[in-house]
Amino acid sequence: MNNNIPKESKEQIIKIIDLCKSKLKENLVGIYLHGSLAMGCFNKYKSDIDIIVVMKEPIRHKENMINEFMKISLKPSPIEISFLLEDKLKNPDSICQYDLHYSEYWREKYTNMFLENKELGRDVLEDGDLPAHMRVISERGITLWGKDKDLIFPKISDEDYLKSILYDFEDAWDNYYKKPEYYILNTCRILNFIETNKVTSKREAGEWALDILPARFRAIITSSLDIYDGRKMVTSFNNKLIENFLVYANENIMKNI
Repeated sequence: MNNNIPKESKEQIIKIIDLCKSKLKENLVGIYLHGSLAMGCFNKYKSDIDIIVVMKEPIRHKENMINEFMKISLKPSPIEISFLLEDKLKNPDSICQYDLHYSEYWREKYTNMFLENKELGRDVLEDGDLPAHMRVISERGITLWGKDKDLIFPKISDEDYLKSILYDFEDAWDNYYKKPEYYILNTCRILNFIETNKVTSKREAGEWALDILPARFRAIITSSLDIYDGRKMVTSFNNKLIENFLVYANENIMKNI
């Protein structure tokens, strides 16, 4: 495992690996790290541990698996984990499909479901973010256990990667005020990719944006980086300036898609 990963995060990842090996046994193909922890910009007070698990067959007892991840998540970091089927990764039409997903966003939903003795649905589930995660794993991710990442994940084209990271940008218009630093830095990441075709972290994209984008946006980008890196806990943002930034970004995006 990467020596740059904090001790507490390593211990949490080992628990995740042990759980997956125990529950999935021969069904488990591989476990892969992506996101800020893989790219060297993890903030142990704010960042998620982002993981993709690849399997041969669907999980039979999904509720049990969710219960286990609810125990591990937030101790100390939130976990965001998706379970994918190996065969689905071989077909371009099914690479967005997943068998199971857990993140803190879904904790309340799962808790209420268990209290009401409901079972998880068995419908086909899709996540448009998955192609972006796969590209990150291929270029900068870490194989934590199992088959090497280069033997598992399909090549994600620039076009499909951009389409995938644009999902969060579409969400920004209605939700930027809830977590402005996230949407600002994610928008920087999109603009960086359009300009450079490089897969970057939010921190890397924000630092790039300070030098490249118009000076009028420098204050909100700097504040976003300060929050992201833990130099500030909270700060006030100029919402009108954020809206102007989104308009500016949208104009640049529309020229390139």
